[in-house]
Amino acid sequence: MMANASDGTFDRVQPWLLNQLNGVRKIDGMSPWQKGCPALIPKLTSSAFWDTSSAGRLGWVSALEAAAPLIKEELAALRGQSTFQPYRAPTTSHEGSQAADGVGSVSHDSGDWSVYYLYLHNMDFAENRARCPETCKAIDAVGSQYHHAMFSALAPCTHVTKHCGPTNKKLRCHLPLVVPPGDACRMRVGDETRTVQEGKCVVFDDSWEHEAWNDGDGTRVVLILDVWHPDLQVCKLC
Repeated sequence: MMANASDGTFDRVQPWLLNQLNGVRKIDGMSPWQKGCPALIPKLTSSAFWDTSSAGRLGWVSALEAAAPLIKEELAALRGQSTFQPYRAPTTSHEGSQAADGVGSVSHDSGDWSVYYLYLHNMDFAENRARCPETCKAIDAVGSQYHHAMFSALAPCTHVTKHCGPTNKKLRCHLPLVVPPGDACRMRVGDETRTVQEGKCVVFDDSWEHEAWNDGDGTRVVLILDVWHPDLQVCKLC
């Protein structure tokens, strides 16, 4: 549903368009941790980690966590099929090094990172989704989903190097499904580092600089799901 101009939504669009035309990347209220993000929309609530409790603005989190056992069952079947592929980032969006095959950049400086795409913008992963009906049902129940979702597997002793996402118009959710014991799996967003807990969603603004580690002896697997920034759920023109 499109917002009325009087509700303040278009107050964000005008300065964003001016920034695009003038090549300006810095905006008022931007955190220093967002300086590596290439496209920032003004006047969006900015926070490294977001509240996932019932008191927060992300009401879909509890249902996604409740679906974790079924999602994990489908993940186990996929892992036996060796259908994951190496993760590659666009060369311009990550501080990693160019991949040996020339396709994108390698986003980790140790270990191994592989993914299984379910949604990736306009690319067709219908065959992948057909193997994961319960997972896709849980994703589709998130009304604000951004049509970018995947299983992400970090092998033991993997470090995903620091980077910023491409825009602040979305948030990123991690639903950890397989996590080695202890505090081996961690992620940093801005100046805060958290330990990953199996079955507990972490929602963060990936326009902030962030990185992740798996220092354990087993593979860490999470479901990654992007959602529209809550301030933009009424108008999705940006």
